[in-house]
Amino acid sequence: MVKYKKPYQFNSLPINGLRKVSDLIEYDGPVLSHYMDKLNVNYLSYWVDYNSDVNRWLIWRISSQKLNDYLHKKRSLKDLLYDNNKDFIFSAELDRDNKYQNVVGITVDQIPSEYTLEENSFYVGEPPLTYSVNEPDDFYLNSLIANSLIFKISPRSLKFGSTVPISYAAKFLTKLSNSFKAYTEHTYLEVASKIYSNYYDLTKSSKTFLSITEPRLVLSEINSFEIGLGVDKIRNANNSNEIKEVQRPLVSQYTNDVVNVDYDSNVNLSEIIENYPIETRKKIFDPYIDLISNSEFKFEARNDNDKWNYKPYRKYNKNRIRTLAEEKEKMSTNEKTKLVNVIIQLKEDEDLESITKKKISSGLLFQNNIDSALLKFNSLSHSGSEIRLKKAIKLTVKSDGKFLSIHNKELKIEYKVEDKTEIPTKLYSKLYDRYQMAVAIEDLSLINKILSYFDFSPSGSI
Repeated sequence: MVKYKKPYQFNSLPINGLRKVSDLIEYDGPVLSHYMDKLNVNYLSYWVDYNSDVNRWLIWRISSQKLNDYLHKKRSLKDLLYDNNKDFIFSAELDRDNKYQNVVGITVDQIPSEYTLEENSFYVGEPPLTYSVNEPDDFYLNSLIANSLIFKISPRSLKFGSTVPISYAAKFLTKLSNSFKAYTEHTYLEVASKIYSNYYDLTKSSKTFLSITEPRLVLSEINSFEIGLGVDKIRNANNSNEIKEVQRPLVSQYTNDVVNVDYDSNVNLSEIIENYPIETRKKIFDPYIDLISNSEFKFEARNDNDKWNYKPYRKYNKNRIRTLAEEKEKMSTNEKTKLVNVIIQLKEDEDLESITKKKISSGLLFQNNIDSALLKFNSLSHSGSEIRLKKAIKLTVKSDGKFLSIHNKELKIEYKVEDKTEIPTKLYSKLYDRYQMAVAIEDLSLINKILSYFDFSPSGSI
C-alpha cells in the first residue's frame, strides 16, 4: 500500500460512537459510506487501498449541507475530499475483525497522487431512502429544496408595506396546489395506463402516486410572501423505471409546461389545446392563469439557486384558451348535427374502415333520420389515457342539433356533450362520481353494477 509522508500518528480512531448511516457507493462491497458519531456529526469513509490483510479508508468530517450538495450533484466527491476546511483526514486500516489499526492523520496536501479522484466524481442516481424526514439534519427537506420551484408574491401598493393578506395567500396556495396536482395526475396516467392492465390497479397506483407527490412547502421568507414548491423524489410509488422517470422531473416539467409559458401566444395556446383534454386543461391552467392575472399583486417565479425571473404583468384571460378551442371546432363544422340510421350492403370480407365513400354510396340500402341511437364503449378515456373495460357500456345518444345527450338507465348516468369525442372522456368522470355517491349512500346494488364493468386484479378490493 502507498506510504504517507510524515503523517500524524493516533493510537486509535478519535471518533466516539461511529455508526453507519448508509453506503453511498458500492462495488463488490462498500466504496463510500456515510457515518455519524454519537453527537450526530457527519463523516465520509472512502475506500482507497488494500492488501491481503486490511482495507484502507480515508475518513473525514463533513457538514450536512455539503453532504446534501453531493447527494444532489452540486458538489463532486473530489470537492469534498480536497476541501481545506477540516483539521485532518484520518487514514485507518480495517482488518478482518472490523477493527481499525494504523490510524494516522494527514492534510489535504498529503493525499497521495494514487488516491486522486476524477473531476466528474459526482454522485450517481437518487439519494438512498435513508435520507428522509427521520434524519437529524433533515436531508429530506434539503432534497426538496434542491429541486424546488420558488414563488414570490408582493403587493403592487405599499399601503401595508410588503405584506400579503392571509386570505390571498390561502387562495394562492390552493390554486397552485390544484393546478400542480392536476398536472401530476395527467402526466402519471399517460405512462401508467400503458403499464397497468386493469382499472383497479391503475386507480390504486394513481392514488398512491398522487399522495407521494403532493406538493409541499419547503421555503418561507419573512419579506413579502415567498414559498417553495417541492416534490418527494425519494419515496417511489412503483418500482418500475417508467414511473420513477415520471416522478423525478415533475417540478421541472411543470415549470416548463405551465409556469414558463407565454399565454399571449396563440401558438402556445394551440399546443395546450392539442395536448390536454378540455377538463384536464381547465384543472391545470385555469387556476394558474388566475394567479398571474391578479392586478393587486406582483407574481415572480424561479428555480432554486436561480435569480428571480420577473414576469411582466399582463391581464391574461383564461377564457382565451376556451375561445380558441371553440373557434377550432367551429372551423371544422358550422352546421347543426343529426343522428342518421344507415344500412349498407357489404361483401363478407369487407368492413366499414376499408371501403371507399363511393362504395358506401353504391351499397346504401336504407337510411333515415332517428331520434336516438345506441352506442357501445369498450374503453374509457381519462387524461388522455385509455382504460379498457371488462364488458361494453351501452349508452343511449340523442341530438338536439347542438348537443348530444347521453343516458344509461342502469348506471343512472346522464350528461351532454358538444362532440362525440367527448363521450368517453366525460363517461369516466360521470362514472367515477356515480360510484363515489353510491359508496357514500351505501347503494350496494349500484356499486356492484359499476364494478362489473372493470377488470379487477384477483387481490383487488375497494
